[in-house]
Amino acid sequence: MSIAKDERLAGIADELARTAQQYAAGLIELEGARKHSLLQIDQARGESRHWKAEFERVDHENRTTLETYRQKASSLATELAGARGRLSAIEEALATARVYTAALEQRVTAQAERQEIEARLRPIAPATKRTSAAGKGMASALRRRKL
Repeated sequence: MSIAKDERLAGIADELARTAQQYAAGLIELEGARKHSLLQIDQARGESRHWKAEFERVDHENRTTLETYRQKASSLATELAGARGRLSAIEEALATARVYTAALEQRVTAQAERQEIEARLRPIAPATKRTSAAGKGMASALRRRKL
């Protein structure tokens, strides 16, 4: 019995040694996984910091660009308002010039009509009475009126 007991104890000791080796290997594997996880966590933190900084940089750049575009739009709106004001002034001057031109055209037309009527009503002088004085009178009659 003692041999069987010794063999049984030796089997249990072998089993215990194997279990202890498996446990030690499990602990080593677990420690490796823990270290790997910590390394991954550190890498993730680093990437997180990187992307946060990148986001802040791009956000700042976008805000600056937006402000620049707002300023450009504001200056262009001001220029457009000024151009519209100048255009309005030009249109008013053009309308005034058109009225003035129409009035001048009416005066010229009326003057031409008067001259035509005067020319029709003026008696034709006989050819024998023409003298140099008559020629002067003719020239003074044809003199234009100032408008």
